[in-house]
Amino acid sequence: MTMREIARQCELPESTLRVWRDEFEAFLPAIGEGKRRRYPETTQELLRQVVGWKKAGMPSEQIRSELARRVTPKERGQRRNTESQLDELLALVRAQGSELAALRAEVGELRRQAGQQGKPQAFEN
Repeated sequence: MTMREIARQCELPESTLRVWRDEFEAFLPAIGEGKRRRYPETTQELLRQVVGWKKAGMPSEQIRSELARRVTPKERGQRRNTESQLDELLALVRAQGSELAALRAEVGELRRQAGQQGKPQAFEN
């Protein structure tokens, strides 16, 4: 998911979520850079937790401690590698699925058109 999609789900301005993401970036792995940056499910869950904690007034240091307790540096590296590979594969499969659906629709339309051309036309008398 993108930052925009996560912000919409959390009913929060995207700019606010980006500030919080930057504040806790060490705990929130992403795939890609810039506009192509995507967040795996585990990161999405952590971002939602951060939003909840921030809305509840939890201090940043306490949030950082909680994140550190949940995700150790070693796990972060391993999760990022495995999750990024899985997310890349999933994105490819989804893209191919969308392309396949579009091709199926196009073939169906061509068949429909070909069927209409092959039928004899009724003559009006």
